[in-house]
This record gives sequence, structure tokens and C-alpha cells, in this order.
Amino acid sequence: MRPWPKALASEPEGSLQSLGTRLSKDIATGEAADNERATVAGDRATHRARNITGLIDDLNALRASTLGRLITRGTKNKQPADWPRRFFYRSRTQASGSAPEPTPEPTPDAPTK
Repeated sequence: MRPWPKALASEPEGSLQSLGTRLSKDIATGEAADNERATVAGDRATHRARNITGLIDDLNALRASTLGRLITRGTKNKQPADWPRRFFYRSRTQASGSAPEPTPEPTPDAPTK
């Protein structure tokens, strides 16, 4: 549609010429909106990379250390082997075995062997 305003400007009818002027303004408005949308998409990607990814890493680290403490307490209190993992929600959409189980981090109150 970008070449249409030029073609409409060369038309002999005044109503078509005015439509060409209006169309060129609308095209400029649309291009500005499209450029703004691209800028916002880039800002959103930057935000996710800086903030949300770090938060997810922190939450996964907390989950792994919590699992480690639960394993320690479960062993100490003679709970079944699957007892610590019962505290964590398993997604129904995730195929079993598709995500690796977090490795528990040793905690200061955990007994060493």
C-alpha cells in the first residue's frame, strides 16, 4: 500500500487525492506503531533476560537446597525414600524424566559422612 498515496495524488478527482493524503498519514501512523511494537518487544526480551531468568535461577537453587535439607531430615527420621519429593508439585504437562532432578546442596546443619 505504500505506493498508493503517490498514485492517488496523480488522480484527476479531488476525492481520490484527499484519500491519498489521508492514506499517507495512516501509513505513517501504522509504521510508527510497528516501530514502537518492535522496540517494546526488544525491551521485554531484555527485561526477561535480566530479571526473570535470574529469579528462576534463584528459585531453582532454593528448591534444590530445600530438597537437600528434606532428604537429610527424612533420612534422620527414617522416612521413606520418596518422602522429600512429595513436597514438590509435579507438572502434568511435563513428560516424566524429561527434566533432571536438582542436586541438593549440603547445608551447614547436614551431617557429613
